[in-house]
Amino acid sequence: MVDMIRKLRKLRKVKKKWISLKLMLQACWAHFVVRNNRDFDSSSPVHVSLTSYGRRLHKVFIIIEMLMKQTAPMNSLTLYISNQDMRREQLPSSLKRLEKRGLTLCFVDENICSYKKIYYSYLKHHKNEQALLVTADDDVLYSSNWLEELVHASSQHPNAVVAHRCKTITLDVEGKPKAYRQWNGQHDIPCDHIKHHLIMPTGVGGVLYPVTSLMGLEQQKNDFMQHSRCADDIWLKCLTYYNGFESKLTKPRSLVTYPSVITLSTKRKGLALYNVYQGGNDKQMAQTMEYFGINFLSNH
Repeated sequence: MVDMIRKLRKLRKVKKKWISLKLMLQACWAHFVVRNNRDFDSSSPVHVSLTSYGRRLHKVFIIIEMLMKQTAPMNSLTLYISNQDMRREQLPSSLKRLEKRGLTLCFVDENICSYKKIYYSYLKHHKNEQALLVTADDDVLYSSNWLEELVHASSQHPNAVVAHRCKTITLDVEGKPKAYRQWNGQHDIPCDHIKHHLIMPTGVGGVLYPVTSLMGLEQQKNDFMQHSRCADDIWLKCLTYYNGFESKLTKPRSLVTYPSVITLSTKRKGLALYNVYQGGNDKQMAQTMEYFGINFLSNH
């Protein structure tokens, strides 16, 4: 039985590597051979955004090509770049080529880390109450139906933040979150049976936010950089919970095959070291909960 489980795990790893390689080859082919523009739909409420930095800006075209190939309609696809990382005159040819095909490049003066992709997107679209803001990561491979599944889940749960991946906040007897390392992922427990207020979307898989779920974000830049600088997932979970929005997975136990995750640099590992193993998430969670004055045990 143990040997069978090991073999199944090995097969899953091989399958994941094969799928990842296939997606990367398709993206590279599209980038260097295909010259078609992405058809953006001005009537769509969906706005997709991501950010990147440093050397990753020279590789992010692979991820953007995957986002350009999404089957679901989108109004816009925007890459937010801090001028502290790269100025327009320093753009690699890969991003210039994508801009000509429909990608929006937005340069901002400040560097607010991973918040760039949601904060500036919210500032741009918050007056449209029908807007759906979708965030992607710059080191994750996305299948062509990635966005379609997020939008479909949102249509079923219009008053919820939906995500392909999540963590479940585990509470102690006093209702306080246990150490982040003790939280479960969706593969460990049936997240579809967990109360929605204990589900925390994680940005690595992609998250869809109804714009009204982020109400107040425009006034919180200094606060989230002070209290939760390295944990945007935590701040955004607490904000949307404070605003009365549920959190949902796209499918129970995340039966979605994608997105396959490939780390293009060691930054994610370094961040995980601080957030998970050095208590960074625990400190930021406590500070964020205190800021919003929330208690997950009471569920409002």
